[in-house]
Amino acid sequence: MNAKYLDLHVIQTVPPSCINRDDTGSPKMAIYGGVPRARVSSQAWKHAMRGMFSELFSKEQVGVRTKRVLEMIIGELKKLE
Repeated sequence: MNAKYLDLHVIQTVPPSCINRDDTGSPKMAIYGGVPRARVSSQAWKHAMRGMFSELFSKEQVGVRTKRVLEMIIGELKKLE
């Protein structure tokens, strides 16, 4: 079986808003174009992208995010018996 991977790097301009906050509750900031701007963490983007992918693609076309991968593998191996 050949696995195929798609790695997306997204740069997106967003309207002024407090999209993401740090552990102190302050908006995350970054210098972009020489001025401070609100920053969105990669974790927030990934969460949004996973939601979008599950809306656009069928279940078979989207990866699974889980802490139970071992149980999933065992289940698939038992199906082969």
